[in-house]
Amino acid sequence: MRKKVLMASLVFLCALMLIFVGCGADDTDDGENPPDGDTDTVSETGEYIENSEESLEEDSEIADGDLENSHGDGDAEEGIQDALNKEAGFIEIEPVSYFFEADGRRQDLESSKAFIWYVFQPANENPQDKPLIVFFNGGPGSATGLLFGFNTGNLTMDPQLTSEEDHITENTSSWASIGNLIYIDARQTGFSYCTMDDVDIAKKRAQTFGSANFNSFFDGADFVRVLLRFLAAHPSIKSNRVLIAGESYGGIRSTVMLHMLQNYPRYANGGSIYQDAELVNEIQSHVDSVFPEYAGLEAGPEIMARQFGLQALIQPLLSGKYQDEEAGLLWEEDGSPIYEIADETGVAYSPCKNSGDASCDPHTNALLYVMNLAERDVYNYSKPAHWMDDLSNIVTVRLLQYENLSEMLGFPPSEISPLYAENRTDAFRLGYLDGDEKSAEDSYAYMNDKRIPLVDRMRYFKRMRSKTEITDDAMEYGDLPDTFGTLQAWDRYYISLQYPVNTAYYVNDLILFGVDPFSPIYGELFLENLLHTRTFITNAAYDLVIYAPSLAPALERHANLVASVEWTQAANAGETRGGWLKINYADKAFGLSETPAPAEVRFPLYAKSCHAVEITEPAELLADVTEWLNAAE
Repeated sequence: MRKKVLMASLVFLCALMLIFVGCGADDTDDGENPPDGDTDTVSETGEYIENSEESLEEDSEIADGDLENSHGDGDAEEGIQDALNKEAGFIEIEPVSYFFEADGRRQDLESSKAFIWYVFQPANENPQDKPLIVFFNGGPGSATGLLFGFNTGNLTMDPQLTSEEDHITENTSSWASIGNLIYIDARQTGFSYCTMDDVDIAKKRAQTFGSANFNSFFDGADFVRVLLRFLAAHPSIKSNRVLIAGESYGGIRSTVMLHMLQNYPRYANGGSIYQDAELVNEIQSHVDSVFPEYAGLEAGPEIMARQFGLQALIQPLLSGKYQDEEAGLLWEEDGSPIYEIADETGVAYSPCKNSGDASCDPHTNALLYVMNLAERDVYNYSKPAHWMDDLSNIVTVRLLQYENLSEMLGFPPSEISPLYAENRTDAFRLGYLDGDEKSAEDSYAYMNDKRIPLVDRMRYFKRMRSKTEITDDAMEYGDLPDTFGTLQAWDRYYISLQYPVNTAYYVNDLILFGVDPFSPIYGELFLENLLHTRTFITNAAYDLVIYAPSLAPALERHANLVASVEWTQAANAGETRGGWLKINYADKAFGLSETPAPAEVRFPLYAKSCHAVEITEPAELLADVTEWLNAAE
């Protein structure tokens, strides 16, 4: 059995020598002293050093099916131990060939090579005993800037807590108190970038902003690959539990990731519309290593959920258009937040039900009222319009300053070689350039394409109106060129929200497969995941983009799977605040021989919160997640 673990570990570690590029580390070891012999370490240049075979043979042992850490407090005699320090860099994702297939149709696709940015922060105490918490924002097309910058790690850039002189301060609501933290930027967002041959040809760059690189299934597969490769490179936590913490569109990403991990054979045997044999092989290799009793065998969802069976979602999109449609109906009821806004502003709101216009969409009508007439922020309707965008811009400007980036990472980013312009001559972030004729044409089409969410189109409209502000050097480059060099015209160090990426998710050639983010297919996957996944979801009172009260009726619309959803708002004994959803499944849902047991989802109310609960009630959110997580112990 130990030989099986050893061989799987060696395969992964050898592969990772080619995969990981550019990592940094603290100069200190935080009390985690490696055992005698060669170990995985990080060199001064930020490159991984390979373990020796002798060290692995002496130190590698994982108990059958045991997902507890095999090395205790770091002094254990058995088990692999590696230093867990702050690090950041890129994980290379090779071009991937995959296909969609349904109803006799098949579409073959191949992605671009990508360098995915991640930041790792170990838990404050006993990191090798703690879960790995995977953070990401959504969009789609958004960087993981808000979660990284505001009140989840040990440092924060929250302007409510910092000053004009000190842009970064300690965060008293750090999730590092409960786990190891990894933040990941989706491809072509944040610091992540793609590469290609003939990168100077605009038409070829533009063609990469399509369905091959940007659809919700491939996006989930991207993140699974990053997660597994990170775990393989950190043997001391490779078998630890994983908590996925996604925000907004991140709810769909979390749904796809968990479904792929828990039901991975389907993604190569025709059981899913998305087929990715190499991904399945990579998951199986992880299974062989962490669950040696299943080496070479298919592990079922109940086994995979031992490691990948936790999610804490912040204002998530889960059930596509159903959530928006149900929100629109709720907003037309007397006493809704839209009427509350009308009372506060004195600006009249005219609901569709009073218009006599059968084509009037309640959801679109209400959001247009809030943004254009009442001039409130749809992410936080208690604030003026664009409040959330202004916070996002703070993150962008500050991360583009070398000193700030260095402080947030915990080590000099100069150690990360793929950031240097001379090392990314084949990199690109933009298709056609701003100002090009084709760019202007695409901008007009984006603004008028109703397949794209209204909120995204309105934010883009604001960007185009304030072009001089957006193209300011502080928003485009900061002072990073002073250290890393001047990038080519189609490259950027950091992009907060990629509108071409956002467009590609909604407007592409996969329409016949129904995989755009509005599709109810993700609600079905989410409901299946709940059979094996403990779930926490926030209910933020001031958020209209993801209107949490619409979730229960939206899930009920999956009538072939759900009999009813019960929403309990009163607190149970010992709970700080109330909030639970109970999903009662339909008879023999998912084709099971028996009706599944009800699933219970933690759903607490945050009465002062916006779309990003970590900004408005960070201490309360952390306390609730900690309480919920401890209940699973």
